[in-house]
Amino acid sequence: MAAEPARQIAPERSGGFPAWRAEPGRRELSSVLQSFEEAMAVPVDAASEADCEWEAWLDGGFEAHKFIHRSISRQSYAEVLGCLLRVNTHCQEEYPDLWAVLKFVPKKNGLNPVLALLASEGAQAVSIAELRPRAIRRRLDDLRRAFEQSWALI
Repeated sequence: MAAEPARQIAPERSGGFPAWRAEPGRRELSSVLQSFEEAMAVPVDAASEADCEWEAWLDGGFEAHKFIHRSISRQSYAEVLGCLLRVNTHCQEEYPDLWAVLKFVPKKNGLNPVLALLASEGAQAVSIAELRPRAIRRRLDDLRRAFEQSWALI
């Protein structure tokens, strides 16, 4: 399966927020993950600007989070883990104060070794296909918890 080229954030802005990329009809996990990652590119002080669209981002981000949470499975594990890694990396670079708290989410959920393996060796190295059912369930639960806690902090 060929990877899609990364799309850029919409240049149209209302206040500090770009227009939320609403997708009518059936949603694909990869595009929802990309929308979730784009939420990290919004400046922290954007909500204080007049005529900002923070409500659209709050609602859209919450819907994206719910969709991602429901979509975490054996097949999507590496893709969602990659999204969490990119969000954490972006947060580390752009928002060091938030990163000071956010960095403990993967650690608390036992994902630091898995994220390090993903960063160094790629998605194939973190495949859960060969694990026992109990280990798979534990990894999926850890990822769900980490994603939920990250969303709550962001």
